[in-house]
Amino acid sequence: MDNKLQAQLAEYIGENNLPHLLIAQYPRIIEKITLLWGSPELANFLDEILFDSRCDREGFTPNVAHELFVIQGIHAQAMGLDKETAIWGYDASLRTEDSFRK
Repeated sequence: MDNKLQAQLAEYIGENNLPHLLIAQYPRIIEKITLLWGSPELANFLDEILFDSRCDREGFTPNVAHELFVIQGIHAQAMGLDKETAIWGYDASLRTEDSFRK
């Protein structure tokens, strides 16, 4: 991912929320998220990649999925949607890896 796109994404979601795993492993997804930011199409795109409707996808690791859910929540808030409108009211403060340690 080029530095300009990463800076733009950091501006949208905040430096502390940068999805480092997505940037490293899925640069095309990050590029599309950055380009679609602020549009309803981003919500549709995130729904498509997070929820497999064809039953033929491997899926994301829990930590990558967490990064996607955080992005989804920040975008929903930026678009003026309430927390309940976001995917199942996902709470970004809960870290995915913590729930697997129990």
